[in-house]
Amino acid sequence: MPSRPGAVPPKTPAATPSAGIKTILTWSLSSHYPCIGFDNVEIGALAARHLYDLGHRDFGMISGIAQHNDRARLRTEGFVGTLRALRIKPDAGALCEQPYSFAGGRAGLRHILQASPSRPTAIFCGNDVLALGCLFEATALGIQVPDQLSIVGCDDLPISAEITPALTTIALESARLGRMAAQALLSWLQDGVEPGRTELPVTLVERQTTAPPAVRA
Repeated sequence: MPSRPGAVPPKTPAATPSAGIKTILTWSLSSHYPCIGFDNVEIGALAARHLYDLGHRDFGMISGIAQHNDRARLRTEGFVGTLRALRIKPDAGALCEQPYSFAGGRAGLRHILQASPSRPTAIFCGNDVLALGCLFEATALGIQVPDQLSIVGCDDLPISAEITPALTTIALESARLGRMAAQALLSWLQDGVEPGRTELPVTLVERQTTAPPAVRA
């Protein structure tokens, strides 16, 4: 069993059809297998464009562990690639991978503050758990969010709307994905019709952890 959310051993999808196991890839998209998922590149791009449009020019990112995790890898590619298209190249020290936990988000912020030559005014986290950890650590360090640091997450977990300040995030229709995957698999088993490729929408939910950057003296 994978040790991290989203982590899949690289040979697993290729092996299951040959073993006669009907497989639907979820959360990500594929041109090779039936799938129901999200455009993870667009998730990162949405976060980058939102923060850029607010006026930020110094960015950081706390990603999930990318090894065997295409969601984490593609969200990073979308974020960094969009910034590069806008002629911004984040410092290498401002980009880090952390395990899926509040502690990972806390450690990610500490790493960025220590390793980045220029302190970012905006950080995109690859999921809400990392973003909340980042927010908790910012509060502990006396960094005001969003006045001194803007934070964007991804998932739109229920807690994200309830904390103070409420988390700006990329909303994913997780419950809908689960229902659709179950229905598609049952239909495949009963009717023999292989599902195709279904892309679900991703939406920026702007709350209280993002704002224009403060003017630096």
